[in-house]
Amino acid sequence: MTSEAAENYIQAADELKKKFFGRTAVVFHEPFMRKRDKEFYFAGNVMRQQQFDRELLQLLRDTPFVVFGVGIRKQEFKRLFLDTGADQYLPQPVYDLAIMLMLERYVRYLAQDQVRQIGRVHLESIGAREDAEHQAALSDLLVHGTQFVSQRVFQSWVVPGCTFTTKSGSHPSEISDLVARDVFEWTRSAGTTEPKFWPFLTERFFYANDGRFGDCGLKVFPAAEMEQKLESTRNSIKAAQQQN
Repeated sequence: MTSEAAENYIQAADELKKKFFGRTAVVFHEPFMRKRDKEFYFAGNVMRQQQFDRELLQLLRDTPFVVFGVGIRKQEFKRLFLDTGADQYLPQPVYDLAIMLMLERYVRYLAQDQVRQIGRVHLESIGAREDAEHQAALSDLLVHGTQFVSQRVFQSWVVPGCTFTTKSGSHPSEISDLVARDVFEWTRSAGTTEPKFWPFLTERFFYANDGRFGDCGLKVFPAAEMEQKLESTRNSIKAAQQQN
């Protein structure tokens, strides 16, 4: 998302929050919205809940952004890679692995975009130690690169260092919260379910060329028996974007 799009999103999200809650000091917190909890229960008013869902989706549609999502299948990763030592290039911490796979696709997107833009990495703050570990994971990519993307490419396209935010008021990280949940649910079901925002997200995932070798914003690792389903979903992403 560009800085301009982020500013417009914050303004539009504030307006939506004032309309439904009378204040802007509300966070579009995915678990609360999914469970109809706290403010998002709307005193049990189903019509109000549905109206909010429609207008939230419209806010997302009106906001230009590109989606990247990485689903790590932890048990399969441990069985196929950690227990066997099959790939010495892969980070062992799951979060570090997700950062690596995400950034490999992010720089591919930046490099093929018609307008040259330098990427910045924003993460939700979890805690001092965790934030430092994630900062180190990004730094390692910029210093050493990966098996498939050189450090020079990362250095050319990504600003060194992460910035961290906490959930407070309107911020584009609210969108990331929704994306993360849908990618999690889709991956956990081995691609057999269609999460709430999935039809919309298929229109927004990064996709270039044939969608292979890092040219698709949706990555599942290890894919293993999901590969056929993942290929079908890549085709759906391609078709959805061609229609738009």
